[in-house]
Amino acid sequence: MNPVQRTFRIHSLSPLMLAAGPPAHNLLTTLEYIPGSTVLGLFAAQYLQNHPVDSLFQEIFLSGKVSFGWATLENSEVLPLSARSCKYDDKHSLRDALTLQAQERCCASCQAPLVSAQGFWKPDAQERLHVQQRTILRTAIDSVRGSASFGQLYSSQVLAEDQTFFGSIEGPEELVQELDPMLAQSFNTAIGRGRSRGQGWVEVTKADKPPVCRSPSQAAARSKASQSKDLILTLLSAALFTDDYLRDCGEPTIEDLAPLGICPNEWEPRPYKIFAAPQTLFGFDGEPLYLPRRTRRAVQAGSVFCFRPCSEETQVSPVQGEGLGWIGEGKGEGLGRAMLWHPFHLPPQDLS
Repeated sequence: MNPVQRTFRIHSLSPLMLAAGPPAHNLLTTLEYIPGSTVLGLFAAQYLQNHPVDSLFQEIFLSGKVSFGWATLENSEVLPLSARSCKYDDKHSLRDALTLQAQERCCASCQAPLVSAQGFWKPDAQERLHVQQRTILRTAIDSVRGSASFGQLYSSQVLAEDQTFFGSIEGPEELVQELDPMLAQSFNTAIGRGRSRGQGWVEVTKADKPPVCRSPSQAAARSKASQSKDLILTLLSAALFTDDYLRDCGEPTIEDLAPLGICPNEWEPRPYKIFAAPQTLFGFDGEPLYLPRRTRRAVQAGSVFCFRPCSEETQVSPVQGEGLGWIGEGKGEGLGRAMLWHPFHLPPQDLS
């Protein structure tokens, strides 16, 4: 049975602090998106307001059958790590290192060097987006004097209020439809850190926008790009891969891509070209334990991996399906969302 999707909208009513890593001295940084683990938690908490922890709760939120995807600003996507932009003005051009020729290593507008570009973009509009952030300062209070403690000033980076994030939930219809009642009406809840200081308040509603990766223009672009000889994989969210000894890996093997509809035996087992970066995953379990989870080494969203056919004579079979799906571990928490032949990797063109 094909999975179904529900798209949701999260509007920030106050600053959001979604910790990107353990505190570094007196500084805490935030993620620029709402991760799947947070999305899962907010829907689970809302579900438990009207239902007990029953077998249905286990199936929806704990079995991994339902994938709670990342929520990104204005239905955007993470820029592939192969993206390059002008060193001095990121509005000049946005190019892909996979398709750049030697004579195109400089900005076409000002001849400045091209450097790695990070952030988010809207594929259909072909425009970049920047998440609005700000820094909040606070200090510890001396319990004796009742004033600010000397040398204990803390700062945290937060997502500014009044921003809208879109995401989707995907899974078997009989499970996903159980979430429809809570999406029928908007509800307010709190996520992330700093809730006692008024941070983290959001409004959650059902969204009519389809996921950007399933828009008609994206499908057409992927169909055109799939005619390329190389197999190009782009991660839309962070992913977890393990080797035969269950150790975290920094790259997928061709076997990991089987859920995307390819024939693994037609391709070389490991990628020959990589644009990737590691990401540390950490956190705490919820009630009643509140124990820290084992720190995992994931592959960052936007990472790009290129595979070659086994030989020049290999006749590659057509991809079964859309070339879009979940790979690796942790798909229930939005990890491992991946796409073959992302539209960003089309032949050379200015995507600014």
